Amino acid sequence: MGIHTKEVYVICMQEFPLLVNVGEPPVTGIVSLGELKRHHECQDVKIKDPEHGLFFVVDGAPTGDGYFAAMKTAQTVTEILGSQIDVELTTIAHSQKQDTSRHNELMESLVMSEMHRAILEADQTLEMAAQLDEKKKHSTASIALAKLVLMPDHTHTLFYTNVGSTRLFLLRNRELTQMTDDDSFLTKEVLSGQITSEEAFQADQADTKDDVPHKAMFAYQHRNKLTRSVGALEEKEIQVKTELVFPGDRLVLTSHGLTDQLKQKIIQNRLNTIESDREAERVLQQEADDMAVRGTDPRAKADDISVIIQTI
Repeated sequence: MGIHTKEVYVICMQEFPLLVNVGEPPVTGIVSLGELKRHHECQDVKIKDPEHGLFFVVDGAPTGDGYFAAMKTAQTVTEILGSQIDVELTTIAHSQKQDTSRHNELMESLVMSEMHRAILEADQTLEMAAQLDEKKKHSTASIALAKLVLMPDHTHTLFYTNVGSTRLFLLRNRELTQMTDDDSFLTKEVLSGQITSEEAFQADQADTKDDVPHKAMFAYQHRNKLTRSVGALEEKEIQVKTELVFPGDRLVLTSHGLTDQLKQKIIQNRLNTIESDREAERVLQQEADDMAVRGTDPRAKADDISVIIQTI
């Protein structure tokens, strides 16, 4: 149901089934700014599976077992939204029992409900693991999730959602737009009317506190505090959105290891000058990693780094 590619990069771990990533592998973060020593495992998982139209980045939290949280979330989402749902979607698309005008409606309903279920099942799995194993307590993750579906009328619909600080962007006509909102204190301040979305954006893109509007200073200081994460979802409602996408559009999914360091305009500029999706992923991840290793830039951060780029 998605876009096809011949190139396959497979991540294989003993305790999990094969997870397919045809993009650049994520970068394992350094231990401290300005140093070369890296963590022994990466807590980011990238799933770039064009064959099934499935794209997501999972970022395990540093509290608890972030590697377990990321991998278990990735496993759950892949099982529900990969080949399994594609069989059902194909059945609906070719069904003779339903009026063809209803095919789109039925397919949309299925993807939205299954995307909702995938997040909740991942959340429940992590919560149960925390109850059974002391080492798994506080094991949570952020996720930016997208499912690209070819509809019966030959258009592509993008279904997407996110939990935590991972982000989904859309590049269209050379303009990069953030499609998701972080589940963060900064977003909470916008929703409560304490600051405007413009002030929040300034705070998010600021080099230093000197670039932050005075009204948004408190939100800026607590901007990385998350209000929701997979494994700790108090509010079980998951908002799944849709977007009609067109040839030439580019999907961009990132962990905050990239967006905490590289400003949105920098990401946009790189995408507009690099045609290859794989090369754009490599350049952006390397640029953020170089910033962390140097450790001198005010936005530098020691963290795992992931970006998925997919041209429609």
